[in-house]
Amino acid sequence: MHIEDPRDKSPMPVNKEIPLLVHHEKAIADSLVILEYIEDTWKHNPILPQNPYERAKPRYWGKFADEECLLAVWTAYCAEGHEQEKAVESALETLKILEKQVEGKKFFGGQTIGFLDLVVGWIPHWLGPLKEVGGMKLLDE
Repeated sequence: MHIEDPRDKSPMPVNKEIPLLVHHEKAIADSLVILEYIEDTWKHNPILPQNPYERAKPRYWGKFADEECLLAVWTAYCAEGHEQEKAVESALETLKILEKQVEGKKFFGGQTIGFLDLVVGWIPHWLGPLKEVGGMKLLDE
């Protein structure tokens, strides 16, 4: 596996996107697509359940996190004043919806890390900087 240095972009295709997985000299971009590729390539370490319905659920919630939660958090970060207060409320609502999916479990998929855990890994990473730079606290421990 090759890891791209964002400061020294190679002439590889895929619009120089981050994240970018390069496997066997083939570039795969977009977090969700990369996870699907990992699932299909390394079948001996699945990150999705075997049952088709159970596979669909983390895919749905992954898309929700990637589209709805990310947009809500970014909107809250970019807004100011009263608009930021409303945007923070909206972000909290979407994050609470997602949080319900992990209630009573160690991970979203149960006892082991899976697809949805990897998809939402950005949330704790970005909440600290959002609080520091944007002055907004979305979640506590």
